[in-house]
Amino acid sequence: MIFDTLKNIKNYKGISANLDKAIDSIIKGEYLTAPAGVTNIDGKEVFFNVQENVIPKNVEDTFFEIHKEYIDIQLIIDGEEKFGYATLENTTAKNEFNPEKDLQALNGDIELTYTMKAGRFILFFPEEPHMPCLKSGNSEKIKKVVYKIKY
Repeated sequence: MIFDTLKNIKNYKGISANLDKAIDSIIKGEYLTAPAGVTNIDGKEVFFNVQENVIPKNVEDTFFEIHKEYIDIQLIIDGEEKFGYATLENTTAKNEFNPEKDLQALNGDIELTYTMKAGRFILFFPEEPHMPCLKSGNSEKIKKVVYKIKY
């Protein structure tokens, strides 16, 4: 997991070619002018999803999630949300892994919380439990983008 400001995102280039493509897109600000929904950068290897009117939730109304095929980079365009984080060892499966969605829900307690707002990003590698879209501040709805990077 990496939590940092957008001005530092260039420092994370070199981890993988696909991650470099996503970072280049972020630096260019492509997500800022993209319509809601999925935009392909390199087919199923690298793409992003602009999500509008996302309603943040209370902790008891959501769950941790993990992915096995993709890295997530999440950025806030408008509003604010919190992310919960836990280690995989401190979570238990809530359901079976869904390979079509590259998603599994997990139960567990939040070990760390991060506040996301414009100008920051958070990156989760495969099998890093994260709980996005938690209530933070006065944001009743948020606009965000989620980059998916094949690992």
